[in-house]
Amino acid sequence: MYKYAPINSYTLRNLQNRQIFFNSPENFNDPFDTFHHTEVSEISKEVFAELYCNSINREIEKATLLSILNKSIAKEDFYSFCEQHIDYYFDFENGNQNKLEYLKKLSIKLENTEFEYTEILESILLKARSNVQLSIESKLDKIRKSLSQVGVCCF
Repeated sequence: MYKYAPINSYTLRNLQNRQIFFNSPENFNDPFDTFHHTEVSEISKEVFAELYCNSINREIEKATLLSILNKSIAKEDFYSFCEQHIDYYFDFENGNQNKLEYLKKLSIKLENTEFEYTEILESILLKARSNVQLSIESKLDKIRKSLSQVGVCCF
């Protein structure tokens, strides 16, 4: 590795101490030398389901979540999922209806063959998916900023 430097007291000190000085990225003449912006365009449903199931405070099966996202869940399984977890998605304590009323209305709607039952949670899960993507981008940006503070490397 080569590093060109003028001969002065700083250079001689670096040689004597067996170290190399690297300037702080904040002092570079090109601000994009250390700028590595990362954009997460879209995470897959499988990755989202994995991250979502690991991050919430409930035990939700990844396969069930994927079947809701893929609109392949059976009505009975969907109703069972709602019985167990719908209060996690909707705030029944501060709303106009309670969980039992909601489930009763859902049961009636599920009897209608034209009713797109997965759309109930799909919009909520899509919003959560978007939030996960933004969170990943934000964390990567924080890592990039913290790494840009590197100044001196010794060996």
